[in-house]
Formats: sequence, C-alpha cells, structure tokens
Amino acid sequence: MTTIVIDPNIRTSTNGTYAGIEDADGPLSIGQAVILREPESGIEGRGTVSKIDMNIDLVYLDVDWSSFHVV
Repeated sequence: MTTIVIDPNIRTSTNGTYAGIEDADGPLSIGQAVILREPESGIEGRGTVSKIDMNIDLVYLDVDWSSFHVV
C-alpha cells in the first residue's frame, strides 16, 4: 500500500489534507486507500486520495483522523 508523508497541521476546508506528490512512496489514483504518516511524531493513519493536481504536484486526501496512532 502506498504511504504518503503528511503534515497533520495542514487541513483543507473539508477537514482533509494535501501533500506533495513527491511525498508518496508509490503509485497514486483517485479513490485509492493510502497510509498517511507523520515521521517526526511517529503517527500514522488511513486516508483516501480525493484529487491529484499534476499542475501543482499535489495530492488531496480525505483523512480518517480517528485512525491515527503512534507506531
């Protein structure tokens, strides 16, 4: 499963987040389930790719914030 490094302090208006495409360690497609990781604090959780903007190299994510836990 693709893992994406995120900053949990960045939120969208729908309470999701976004990250640079370069922060993903594998392929991405809309609707894909991914693992979201914040390495500094050692937390990870689940999300789903909602949009990919190749013009600005960003991937938008719907996030299950309640799934985050320390690994």
